[in-house]
Amino acid sequence: MTDERLEQLLTDYVIPEAPDSKVNERLKAQMTEAFADRERKEKQNMKKFGLKRTAVLVAAACMAFGAIGVASTGRAYVTGGSMPGEYTVFSELEKVEAKTGLDVRAVEKFSNGYQFKEMSVMHEQDHTENGTVIGDYAGISIQYEKEGAYDLSLCMDDVEHAEGAEAREAVAQQEIAGLTVKYYLDTYKWVPAGYELTDEDRANLEKDNYFISEGVDEVSVNQVCCVIWEQDGVFYDLLCTKGEVPAEEMFAMAAEIIAQ
Repeated sequence: MTDERLEQLLTDYVIPEAPDSKVNERLKAQMTEAFADRERKEKQNMKKFGLKRTAVLVAAACMAFGAIGVASTGRAYVTGGSMPGEYTVFSELEKVEAKTGLDVRAVEKFSNGYQFKEMSVMHEQDHTENGTVIGDYAGISIQYEKEGAYDLSLCMDDVEHAEGAEAREAVAQQEIAGLTVKYYLDTYKWVPAGYELTDEDRANLEKDNYFISEGVDEVSVNQVCCVIWEQDGVFYDLLCTKGEVPAEEMFAMAAEIIAQ
């Protein structure tokens, strides 16, 4: 990607609220690395994961100033940005819905103790390979926290724009209020740039629930679990990016959202 194209994306799209050039320079550097990472993974045949999951995983590592997610989607690519902590009061959800054009279901506090922490608008764009914008839309991300447990994220998008409603087989699924809710438990291995895949890595990548991505200084492995479903034209993805939450607990939380 050229410097001119990066500047255009930063000007037209990526977090216009960024307060100073230092932040923009960091965003530009991360976007550059994101595109380079995509090209490296294509060369190494690393498996890629969807935009929403990517955006949340990147956000988890970049909470100080926002996030950029990049995912390959056929012949085009998708960019996404958010400003973590943009909204810190649950009652502002109505304002966020107005910004995104989404009518969503969400809870402030779950019966298992998870409660609202913050939310943000996820700004997303579809691009052709040469950088032409062919779609401009927004989603909603809500973060939940619980003492002694990993944070959870609830990502919501218009079904029309949700990337890949997981055609692969789920670990478990339940019918809740007439809706099919699927549970997935995946392993993500993060590796440094230039990492050479081992025979074990290649074998693991043959699995539906194993992913490898570059972008860290040291190799690390963690589990990511989620439940997904569609309701009234909205795609819901409730996920934990740092560990396993039992399927039954995730199904129960989904049921509370669905009942709203």
